[in-house]
Amino acid sequence: MKLNRLHVIALVLVSLLSPLTGRSAAQPKIARDTSRTERTKVLMGTRATYCSDPRIADGRVDVDKLVDELVEIGANTYSFCIHAQATDWDDLKLILPRAREKGIRV
Repeated sequence: MKLNRLHVIALVLVSLLSPLTGRSAAQPKIARDTSRTERTKVLMGTRATYCSDPRIADGRVDVDKLVDELVEIGANTYSFCIHAQATDWDDLKLILPRAREKGIRV
């Protein structure tokens, strides 16, 4: 096989890149950081929503309605935001046991 000048330049460049990447050009990319893979596994199958809690007239979270809505949409995770009302922290404490009953992570 006869190599022309462009082929030789390409081969030289590839051989120079190998030490920079820590692997040869022929090696497949292998995940070295297994912690990222483990985090990904935990998130697989997550069906979530966040910060969309229904409120009652006094501004408190309607816990029953929120949990019912999460069950209705098939959510298994909810991110509760604590910034809308001064009572949000107390409402979170009320939501946790109800969500746990339904298998919803908060």
